[in-house]
Amino acid sequence: MMDITKVNMDLFCEKCNEDTIHVITYAGQKVIKAYCTKCHKEFHTNKDAALAAYTDEVINRIKTKPRRVKAELQSHPVKSVISMPARLITKFFRIEKEYKNIKKELE
Repeated sequence: MMDITKVNMDLFCEKCNEDTIHVITYAGQKVIKAYCTKCHKEFHTNKDAALAAYTDEVINRIKTKPRRVKAELQSHPVKSVISMPARLITKFFRIEKEYKNIKKELE
């Protein structure tokens, strides 16, 4: 699952003309937004580029899922088999929630 993470970072703000605390928002490892906590000037990545990066991440997760499931089944067979049906059913809802969170952050 791609997490939305916010990090405070001391950066130079051109509008304030000084170093100020900025909040940097990541979707996974990609920066999608940053803003100065003093003047509130926001910097957004291109929305289409951010969503394309998210799509690439999801495709990569889909491609690697068989290998990850196989490893899980080998290391914890009973637990995996018991939890698999519920995880499969909820997976689509979790991806939808993840997508909505990223879109919300890009607004």
